[in-house]
Amino acid sequence: MSASTNLIGDMKTVLSNGPSTVTKQNAIAAAGPIVDYPGETNGVILMLEEADVKITGLLLVTDQTVPDPNYARLNTILQTLIGGSPTSATLITLILAAEAAGPSALTAAAAIAPAGPGPVDYVGMLKSIHLCLSEAKNALGGIGGTGGLIGLTDASTDAANLALLQNVLLALA
Repeated sequence: MSASTNLIGDMKTVLSNGPSTVTKQNAIAAAGPIVDYPGETNGVILMLEEADVKITGLLLVTDQTVPDPNYARLNTILQTLIGGSPTSATLITLILAAEAAGPSALTAAAAIAPAGPGPVDYVGMLKSIHLCLSEAKNALGGIGGTGGLIGLTDASTDAANLALLQNVLLALA
C-alpha cells in the first residue's frame, strides 16, 4: 500500500468503478451502518475539491518572495489532491504545520491588501482546509481507519476500490 498522489482522481475512479455486489450488501445490511456508498464516495470527492479551491485561493496571497514556508506546504497539498508531484508527508500533518506557523508578515499583509484578491481570513481558511481533509479522512476510514467506506468495501470482490480508498486515507492520515 502506498499513499495516493492523486486523491481526487483516485476517488473519481472509485466512483466510476462502483461498488461490488458484496460491498453494496455491506452498505445496506440491516445491522448497519446503512450507507449510500456512491453518495458517500461523491461526498469525499466534494470535500477534497473544496480543499483544492480554498488552497488555490490562499496561494494567491501567500508570499513567495521570502518564501513563506506555507506556500510550499499548501502547494504540496494541492499537487497531491490533483495529481501533481508526490509527497512523503501526510496532508493533515502539512495543514497542521501551516496552521501552527500562521501567515508570515508579508502573507498577512497581502491577505488584507485592498488591491489584492482579499480580504482573506488566512487563518480561518487554513482551519477550513483542515476540516475538509479531516472530514474526508473520517468518511473513508472512520475511527481507527477500519470504518467508513473502507469498512464497507469487500476485500475479495472489490479489491481495486479498497486499495484506492486505503491509499487515499494513507495520504490524508
